[in-house]
Amino acid sequence: MVLQSLAPTLIKPPNQAHKAKEKHIVFPVLDILRLAVRHPEVNAQLCGGTEGASLCNHLLGLMSSEGRPANQMLALRILCNCFSGSHGRALLLGHRDTVLSRAGDLCVVSNKNIHVALATLVLNYAGRLYGQLTEIEAKAQCLSVASTALEVVQDKEAIFRLLVALGTTVAGDSTAKDLARSLGVNSQISKYARVSDPAKVGECCRLVLDEL
Repeated sequence: MVLQSLAPTLIKPPNQAHKAKEKHIVFPVLDILRLAVRHPEVNAQLCGGTEGASLCNHLLGLMSSEGRPANQMLALRILCNCFSGSHGRALLLGHRDTVLSRAGDLCVVSNKNIHVALATLVLNYAGRLYGQLTEIEAKAQCLSVASTALEVVQDKEAIFRLLVALGTTVAGDSTAKDLARSLGVNSQISKYARVSDPAKVGECCRLVLDEL
C-alpha cells in the first residue's frame, strides 16, 4: 500500500541528513494523508496506539509558528479529518489541550485557509463535547480558542464556523453559558448579528445570542 510507505515520513522524526529532503516531500504526503485518514482502516492504523501519538506530535510540530503556512493549513485539515473515525476521535480528545492550544496560536497567521481550518477544528471538538455536561474544562478551552480567533479572523466562512462552535458549546449547558458571558462573548459577537452577506452569519449570530 502506498500510504504505508509514506506514513513514516510523518510519523518518524527525520535525521539531519533527511531534513532538506523532507521540506520538499512533506507537503504532498500531507495532502495524501488529509484524504486517506478519512478511510476507516487508515484512520485506525495511523491514529491508534503509539502511531497515533507520533502522528499527532508530528502534526503539532508542523503547526509551530516557524512552520510553512501550507503545512500548517494541511496539518489542521488532517486533524479535522481524523474526527471521521473512532480512533482519530479518541486520539484528538486525548490530546485536546495540546492540539487546541497549538491551533489557537495560528490565529495570528494572516491566512484565511488556516483560519477556516482552525474554525473547523474547534467546531469538531465542540460537536464531540455537545451534551457532555461534565466536560467543562474542555468546553472552556473551546470557548477561549473560538473567542480569541474571533478577535482576528476576517473570513466570513471561518467566522460562521466559529459562531456555530460557540453555539454548540453552550447549548443546554448553563455552566458553559456562564463561561461564555465571562469571556465577553455577547458583546464580542454582537456585531455579526447585522451581517447579511452571507445571511447565515447574521442568522447564526442571533441564535447564539439568544442561547446566551
